[in-house]
Amino acid sequence: MKNTFLLSLLLLVLSVVSTYAAVEVLEVVPISGCGNSDGSITIIAQGTAGPFFISVTGPNGYIYTKPNHQGELTISNLSEVGAYNFYIGFHNSESRCGMSLSTNLPCLLAIEAIGNVQVEA
Repeated sequence: MKNTFLLSLLLLVLSVVSTYAAVEVLEVVPISGCGNSDGSITIIAQGTAGPFFISVTGPNGYIYTKPNHQGELTISNLSEVGAYNFYIGFHNSESRCGMSLSTNLPCLLAIEAIGNVQVEA
């Protein structure tokens, strides 16, 4: 009985220690012109804590969810400039653990216009 308890405890400790998750933004493609719907954000969620539940919120009430995901994920056809917030939940976690990250999606036309401003003296 004592050996069974110790073995169970050891397996529990090893399973907790070996669980990990890594999440990062791989690419942000700006919207080509304000009002267009061609912006995108690509993230990657990987690790032994997956598969992951991914929830995205953004400007003007934008909401996107993707359950049971692992690997790269591209959110495309984005048309709103601003902050996009990602919550990545560990799908198999009893404690409902997760992590958050945010990135901004700009409008390329606005960036180019700012770069070409000329000031006369």
